[in-house]
Amino acid sequence: MNSLSDIFWSIRVSSPQFVHLQHRSSKCCCADLLATVNTVDLGKAFSEHDHVRQVAWEMSIREFLLRKKLLMKRNLVAILAAASALWASASSALTVQIDRLSGTVAEINFSGALAGVTPTSNPHLLALRDVFASDPPGIENDNLSFSGSITADGRALSNVYTASGAVIGGTPLLYFYFGGFTPLTTGASVSGTVTVNLGGTAFQWANGGSTGDVQWGLYSGGYTDQGDWSIAAAAVPLPASMLLLLFGLVGLAALSDWRRKEFLSLLGA
Repeated sequence: MNSLSDIFWSIRVSSPQFVHLQHRSSKCCCADLLATVNTVDLGKAFSEHDHVRQVAWEMSIREFLLRKKLLMKRNLVAILAAASALWASASSALTVQIDRLSGTVAEINFSGALAGVTPTSNPHLLALRDVFASDPPGIENDNLSFSGSITADGRALSNVYTASGAVIGGTPLLYFYFGGFTPLTTGASVSGTVTVNLGGTAFQWANGGSTGDVQWGLYSGGYTDQGDWSIAAAAVPLPASMLLLLFGLVGLAALSDWRRKEFLSLLGA
């Protein structure tokens, strides 16, 4: 138990049955305390002092729990914000779907938005990696032609080129030029469909079901990955044996129906 000189409490008597304790600065000396106490029961005073300490302890616990609850709410808000940003990024990712119409003709659809940092190599271009069954000859294939339109960052597609992996020292590319050399910007919308004819039979599109990288920028080490392109798998035709079986089942059903009608007609006769 602390000595009286260490107790910094003043005692005010509002009635003979009630003692109220109020914290006061350390300027209160022992003589002042004794003069204030006068005829007050010191036992009751110390009891009330313990009660106040208990209340203060409970209040500090409540404050701690409140602070912890607020901190958890802030962490939850931060987590939800990060998840929302991640979801927005994923939902706006660039999607490239290719329909292989023939060995040399394909329809290419772009949708979504550019993501990530601006590439250091040709940021005004978009490219598809390994989209061919074999390496195309040279760069800027003169036999290639396209129809349709793709818009990126508000700019219309100007031309489509091929690049030989052997020439550029990497993998073969099909790249899309949107005019000028002003970089495309992060978050920019990309949409539209073009039909690309490679021209000739020296090289062809990759097979149905193939996938590869979509890149913003051109050369290795200087582009930003934008996800994957995919070529729709070709529809698998029914084998001739399956067709024969189907026709056979249809014939049997027709024959069975004819016999049933014939039998009913005989009964009616």
